[in-house]
Amino acid sequence: MSVTPSDLDIQRAAIQAELSDVHTAMPAEVLRVHAGEHGRQFVDVQPSLQRRAPNEDGVMVDETLPVVPMVPVGYMQGGGFFISVPLAAGDFVLLVFAERSLDQWLQTARKGSQRAITPGDMGTHTLEGAVALPSGPAPRTALLEGVHAQNLVIGVTGATAAKQIHITPAGAVLIGGDLALEPMVLGTALKTFLSALTVPTAMGPSGTPINAPNLTTILSSLHKLKE
Repeated sequence: MSVTPSDLDIQRAAIQAELSDVHTAMPAEVLRVHAGEHGRQFVDVQPSLQRRAPNEDGVMVDETLPVVPMVPVGYMQGGGFFISVPLAAGDFVLLVFAERSLDQWLQTARKGSQRAITPGDMGTHTLEGAVALPSGPAPRTALLEGVHAQNLVIGVTGATAAKQIHITPAGAVLIGGDLALEPMVLGTALKTFLSALTVPTAMGPSGTPINAPNLTTILSSLHKLKE
């Protein structure tokens, strides 16, 4: 016995088929970072989520999206400053998809022009409008180590706290993890230590020795600061 789909079923299938080509945001893996200072700002990526679309028989199936080439990387920038990271093959990025094609904008946009660009391409939220943001998310198998509850952290992925820089809410900059000494505090302590040394007045045994009690005091103070 064959079942004839209702008009509503047909409409739903048609809408679902159209929505399968509407992209908003998804993680992707970097396959290639293009060479050169300007080339490094474009990557080829493999979208990490499959889409659900009808096959030739009208059955909904999951299929892998194609590789998206030459995706512009959205680095943080503004006011004449920028922050970049050295993306590499295997890194995850977050793809966001522009409302319309970015091709014309990428080629012709100029700072200060204060005019909108005519995209030309009529597609909306397509793969060709992708922008790669090197901002995560990370899967549970590769979560970041060292994410802090209060401090801003700049660090090397998978490295120890010794390769991290922390900025505390009070404005202290700690190089080497959240328990490291603030460089300014450490510098002041070392300056105090050096100024406390007694300079020998002559060579050999007749010279005045280093003031041992001061050395002990300074080292003790440094230890207390670290705690």
